[in-house]
Amino acid sequence: MTKTDVIDYIDRIKPNVYTSEQKALWINALEKKLRTEVLENYEDAEEPETGTLIASGPYEDMYYRWVEAQIDYANNEIQRYNNALALFNDGYDKFKAWYSRTHTHKTTSLSLL
Repeated sequence: MTKTDVIDYIDRIKPNVYTSEQKALWINALEKKLRTEVLENYEDAEEPETGTLIASGPYEDMYYRWVEAQIDYANNEIQRYNNALALFNDGYDKFKAWYSRTHTHKTTSLSLL
């Protein structure tokens, strides 16, 4: 899946006034979050092909919920934002759990003083 796929889907199901560029920035923020909070903790982290988003398959829905939440927040629709964010968090947690089960954690060495 690509950013364009997410943006096109959101524009079809949730009409909004935000530009594709703004929605791409929101998606970039999520990709950065996934890299720093998930991928960087694993030795065998897999970077997606250029133009492809990190989460795929059953976890793609996370991107839709994320962009929906950002739109709702920007529109000051807090109840809708909270609902979209709850759905996003569920998908995000499931992605993190799957990634943890299927990849090797980085080991850290502790030094005693």
